Amino acid sequence: MSKLIIALQGPDWVKCVNNAMSFRKRQKTGKMTRIILFVSFIILIGRLIYVLPGAIEHHQQKKAAPVTSVSAVKDN
Repeated sequence: MSKLIIALQGPDWVKCVNNAMSFRKRQKTGKMTRIILFVSFIILIGRLIYVLPGAIEHHQQKKAAPVTSVSAVKDN
């Protein structure tokens, strides 16, 4: 019944209603996209913070370890 009333009020009004409905959907999907990106960013930052101490320790161990070189000696 409501579709019939909308159609009777003119085609311009129907276009306006359809645009308003799609705008609401667009707002909702835009909001969801922002939420998903924000959560992904938080996860990324968390992973970087989790890995950082291990990376620093590994770098310090590598820096402190003496460099050993292997040389081959030929006997003739």
